[in-house]
Amino acid sequence: MKLRDIKLGMMTLGIVALTCACDNKPQQRQPFAEAADFVCPDGARRVEIRETSYPEFYCVGEKGRTGTWLEFDVNGRLRKRGEYKDGKLNGPWIAYHADGSVETSGQMVNDERTGVWTQTYVNGVRRSEKSYKNNQLDGPIKLYYMTGELMAEGGHVAGIEEGPWKVYKPDGKLARECMLVHGEEKDCVVHDKDFQITTYQYESKERGPL
Repeated sequence: MKLRDIKLGMMTLGIVALTCACDNKPQQRQPFAEAADFVCPDGARRVEIRETSYPEFYCVGEKGRTGTWLEFDVNGRLRKRGEYKDGKLNGPWIAYHADGSVETSGQMVNDERTGVWTQTYVNGVRRSEKSYKNNQLDGPIKLYYMTGELMAEGGHVAGIEEGPWKVYKPDGKLARECMLVHGEEKDCVVHDKDFQITTYQYESKERGPL
C-alpha cells in the first residue's frame, strides 16, 4: 500500500473511534446551553442566527466580528468555538464531538491556522498532531491508531509532503518508510509488503482504522 494512500486516507475520511453506547452516555444538557452566558465585549452587539442547520452566536463591533463565536448543531449541541478580533479569527479554535469532548483544537491568526493542531478520537485517544504555518501544513505530522499507537509520521513544507515518512503497524513495528521529495515518493523501503491500513464502515456511518 502506498504511503500517500495511507496519509490521504487518514486526513480525509474523518476517522473517529468506535464506542459502545453504554460507555458513551452524553450529559443531559439544555439546547444552546453555552449561549446562555454568552456576553459580548463592551460596545459590541450580539447576533443570533437560529433558523439554519448550524445556528451561530457572535458579536459585532465597529471593526466587524469580535469576541467569542459559537456554532451549534440543529439540536443545540455546541459544535465549534472560536475567538474573533477586528473581524478575523484570532486565538483558540475548538471543534467538539457530539458528546461534548474536544475533537480538534489549535490556534488561529488572522483567519489562518498556525502552530500545532491536534485531533482526538471520541474515546479520548489522540488521533493526530499536525503543524501549520500560513494556513498550510508545514512541519512534522503524526497520525495515531484509535488504540493510541503511532500509525505514521512525516513532514510538510508549504503544504507539500517533504522528507522522511514512516508507517507503523499496530504492534509498533515499522511497515514502510519513504523519502518524499516535493510530494513524490523516493527510495522507499517496505518492511512488510502484506501490511495495509484498512477502514471499516461503522453503523454510525463514520469510519475508523482497524
